[in-house]
Amino acid sequence: MGQSLSAVFVHIIFGTKNRQPLIDDFIRQRLWTYLGGICSQLKCCPIQIGGTEDHVHLLTYLSRDICIKDFVGKIKAGSSKWIKTISPCYSSFAWQ
Repeated sequence: MGQSLSAVFVHIIFGTKNRQPLIDDFIRQRLWTYLGGICSQLKCCPIQIGGTEDHVHLLTYLSRDICIKDFVGKIKAGSSKWIKTISPCYSSFAWQ
């Protein structure tokens, strides 16, 4: 019986709303870890996560179980909700 294999890697870049420098030293490493956890939950193995104070770079394997639009939506929604729980100073945090 035949089988089909695929390996799709994506490099996703997204920024904070209005490119505000909100990814500060207090949350930066925690955010990278949280984003990696979301990727893993979605069966998308994270390879490298990083960025600066106003945007994120995410290199990951894309699972066959999710389309890129849904993957990015879940990553942005989940992390945005989480950041807002960290401190009142992040209550207006949003992705672009």
